[in-house]
Amino acid sequence: MASMYETNQVGKRQEISEKIFNVESDKTPFLSLVKKGPVPNQMLMSWQGFVFPNAPSTGIKDGVAATDPASIARVLVEGCAQHFRRQWGVTTLAELTNIAGVGRNEVGFQRLQAMTLLKRMIEQQLLSVDDCAVESGETPWTTRGVGSWISNSAQSVKPVDATLRNSAAAIYTGAVASLTEAAFRTMLQAAYGETKEPVSLDGFVGVDLKAVLDDFTQLYPTGTGTSQAKAIYNVAGVGEYQNKVEWLRFSVGDVRLHLNPFLAVTTSTGAASAYSPKSGYFLNMEMWEVAYLMKPANTNLSPDGSGTKGFIDAVLGLKCFNPRGQMKVYSNS
Repeated sequence: MASMYETNQVGKRQEISEKIFNVESDKTPFLSLVKKGPVPNQMLMSWQGFVFPNAPSTGIKDGVAATDPASIARVLVEGCAQHFRRQWGVTTLAELTNIAGVGRNEVGFQRLQAMTLLKRMIEQQLLSVDDCAVESGETPWTTRGVGSWISNSAQSVKPVDATLRNSAAAIYTGAVASLTEAAFRTMLQAAYGETKEPVSLDGFVGVDLKAVLDDFTQLYPTGTGTSQAKAIYNVAGVGEYQNKVEWLRFSVGDVRLHLNPFLAVTTSTGAASAYSPKSGYFLNMEMWEVAYLMKPANTNLSPDGSGTKGFIDAVLGLKCFNPRGQMKVYSNS
């Protein structure tokens, strides 16, 4: 009599783990760190800023009258809020079936994932290079991304006043592999020159840029020859290799690094651009604020016989009180 082999068996149940794995990041470090500001009452938001001018320190001759008064001028800064929305839905039959890791709570699962995805959508918009937009015709309200806020040139819509624009020396657009420690120090010195005090920045960086920063001070360049001596600064435990940097500390300031896959993405599709892994923003988080007209919330749609449906949405705008003293690496090579 022939033996029964496993490959000949019929009626077998499919083996599916009770765990469901998310294969893409749902971490949003910028949104987690940025301050939450007061609730605005308009989609077009505005605030004021000013910069102390350079002033001569020469003496005054005895008897000379004060006939040349001066004042510190304020400038208006404007930004736009944006409506974000992610829809979700579960058909009647999908709601009734029992799924591994979900049971009969497909509605709860899909609603939770929509909330997570909405946070990612907000993160990628806030870390974009998009300019703001005032709703007109086919153009919706759009909040200005970090990459546009800290630009050295004037934005197209509601441009930042020239006195508050970032220093060109604090922006790097060359090949990321050519970003040396000396070049990075020059950027920090430019940021220091804008604020006249040591800077404390949070760096949100793509994976390729992080690899370059990890190698800072790892190698001591020699004048001639092909060998380079290792600098023992990043000591790991016995039998452990360590090559990562979480803090960069210079005389003119400190930088704390955060890997982030959502900066400089193509916001019309959500896909990473050629700039995403090679770029980074180095921000003074005291200068940033997210203002929520409406915090993320779920709304169930009226039943129509096809199943349970709803959407998660939020309305918010990104404010930058002063772009000066911050840095940007924007590279696709």
